[in-house]
Order: sequence, then structure tokens, then C-alpha cells
Amino acid sequence: MSAARPTTAIAPAPRAAYSEIQLVTAQLGAILSVLLTLQFLSGALFYLYVFYYDAPAWFTFTRFLHFYVGIALIPVLLAKYGTASIRAAGYYLRIPRFKRLGAPPLLARVTSPLLALDFLLIGISGLYMLLHVYYAHTNIPPFEWKPVQTHALASFIAVPLLGLHLGSHLFESARSVKARRDVLVETGAGKQAVYTRRGFLAGVALSGAGLAVATQNGPLSRGQVGPFFIARGPKGASKAQSFPIETLFGDKAIAPEAFQLKIDGAVARPGTFTLADLAALPVHEQRIRTNCVSGWSSVNLWRGYLVRDVLALAGGANGAKQITFHSATNYSVPWPAHRLNGEQTLLATHVNGEALITEHGAPLRLIAPGYPGENMVKQVVQISVEHAPNRFSPDLDPRTEAIGCCGRFAGAARQAGGAGDGEPA
Repeated sequence: MSAARPTTAIAPAPRAAYSEIQLVTAQLGAILSVLLTLQFLSGALFYLYVFYYDAPAWFTFTRFLHFYVGIALIPVLLAKYGTASIRAAGYYLRIPRFKRLGAPPLLARVTSPLLALDFLLIGISGLYMLLHVYYAHTNIPPFEWKPVQTHALASFIAVPLLGLHLGSHLFESARSVKARRDVLVETGAGKQAVYTRRGFLAGVALSGAGLAVATQNGPLSRGQVGPFFIARGPKGASKAQSFPIETLFGDKAIAPEAFQLKIDGAVARPGTFTLADLAALPVHEQRIRTNCVSGWSSVNLWRGYLVRDVLALAGGANGAKQITFHSATNYSVPWPAHRLNGEQTLLATHVNGEALITEHGAPLRLIAPGYPGENMVKQVVQISVEHAPNRFSPDLDPRTEAIGCCGRFAGAARQAGGAGDGEPA
């Protein structure tokens, strides 16, 4: 008779303290943290350019980053709020698998709906500008808020809310990822869940990347789709000048023989100059990318005169701190003087081998690399040189009437009986 074999107790596999829904929410949160950091950093630079601060010539990269990341964020945000809502709903509906996870942190429960509303406002105001809805209705209904100011203020509000929200989730997210990973490593279980989660995250990432590329490089970026467009060229233009324009408040035809450029302010010889006077200056050509604050860019070959050579006709701008360019349509932009001294900053008369058409700023328009198109004043008729910069306060009130992109010149155009010139291209 054989002896009975001793039995060995099999320890139960450790159970995960966190669910897959919690883990995927934490991972989406980590992805969002990176993308939102990039978005807010590019947004901070965008703010400097839109409100005419003295910023370096980095707008090409800033525009690319802000628009691509901003659009890619949409599916990621929707996925994050979707998974978080499933967990919260399950807890409050007392579903056992979610009830065991406990309630979300109190601070997260308070900040999540506030952030959702804020992100909705950021998204609506951003798409309002990107898709040029303001061409049909300048301000956002029903409150008639200005899109630029609304976008900026909502972004400012989002920063402290995100700090509180991420702080409330930080330790829980770290514990969630580590605990679930340890269980999977020790037991080899949950492979199907891992594949499903990775597939979901990959789908969200591809959706974001695809949406960004399709929006910035698809039909919307080349023409009009229904009432929406990102880039739209002038009607009847030749191939050389079919690249986009952004002239929200019109233009003014100027006969070349009637054109006069006034240079005044802190110059030795203030005066008025004709195109014939300018023709005596050396001619320069530069291939420059124009980047519009509403989301498109275009590279073209520009020909004209260096800004510093034109100013030299009036004795130069030695010691000047600011140079302001004024359009025939009563639009004006102040520039830090030292940003205009280079070999690539032109007052252009031609583009891609042709004399400028009115829509592109004929007979004379400013063009400089690395700055937004709204700064490139078209149909320049006056240049004012100043020793002291204009210390203005950015208009961040979303409720007042907007004439220009940022409402900086609100009322000026109407008082003069003209119209403000929108961002050129």
C-alpha cells in the first residue's frame, strides 16, 4: 500500500487593485499632459505674436505646433472624458466592479466638469477662427464674444484648473499604472486586456494624427468646403498669385501713378515718396513663408526693397525703438525697429515674378520671415518712426466690438470712414 502524496496548496493569483478602465484613463491622462504642455507653450508664444510683443522670428514653428497639436488633442480629450465618465457613472450607479474602485478624488470631481466647459470654449473659439466662421459672423453668438480674446482667456483659466486636476490624480495614476503592471508581470494574466487597451490607445492616437493632417493638408486647407475654409485664394488671380489671402475688411485699389508713401516721425528728412523714387533703390528677392494666424502657410518669391533702404530715403531710423506701418485701409501694425534691419525684410512690389495685385497688397506691402501674416501690412502708405515704443495693454475683453484680429484697432477704422485690413498672405 503506497503512501499518500502530500498536497501543495496553490496560492491564489494576486488580484489587481485597479481596473483596466482606470489604467487606460491614467495613460490617456499622461498623453494629455504632454500634448497640453506643448499646446500651452506654443499658445504662450502665439499670444506674444498676436498682441504685437517683441518676439523672435519663430512663428513658423509656433503655428505648426499649435494647430497640429490643437487638432490632434480633440480625439484624445474625448477619449479621456469618455473613460473617466464610464468610471464615475459606474461608481454612482453602484455597479460592483466600479464601486470597488472607490470614488474619484474630490478635487478631480470638482475640476473635471469645469475643465470640460473650459475646453469646450477653447475648442469652439479655436475652430471659429480656424474655419473662418467669423467671415459670416464676426463674434461668437449668443454672447457676441470676440474669438481671439475668448480663446486666450479660456486658455489662461485652464492652466490653474489643470494644475489642480493633475495634482489630484498624480499619485493615484502612478499607483494605478505600477499596481496593474506588477500583477500582469507576476501572473502573466490579462494579455487580452493589454492588447485591447493598446489597440484603443493606438486608435485614439491615429485618430488625432489623422484629423490634424487631414485638416491642415486636406481640402479645407486648399479651398472652401461649404461655408468653411482655412485657406482661400483671390478670385480670378493668375497661378503665380493664387495663394491664399486673408482680407477680412476689404482693400482699396490704388493706381501706381497716384501712389505716395509718407515717412514721418523720428527721421532726419520726413517726406513723401513715389514709386519712381523707390525704383532708384537696389532690388532684392527673397523666398519667404507667410504664416497666417488662422492656420495656413504659403511659400512665395517676393521682390522689392529692403525696409532699411526705404527708410534711408528719409534719413534712416537710427536710434528708433518702433516703426509703425499704416495701410490705405487704416490698418496699422507697430514693429520693434531692430526686427526690420535684416536682409530679408522687404517692402515688396512683386511676387512670383508678377506685380502685386490689390488683394495681395499692391502697390507696396511689408513682408518678413518668421512672423504672422497679420503683421505684414498691405498697401503701405505711411511709415512712422518713433523713439519710444507704444506701451499698449492687450485688449483681452471678449465683449467689446472687434474691428481687427485682436480688436486692437477697434473703432479706429470706422471713425476714419475706412475698413481695417485683415491678415495678408
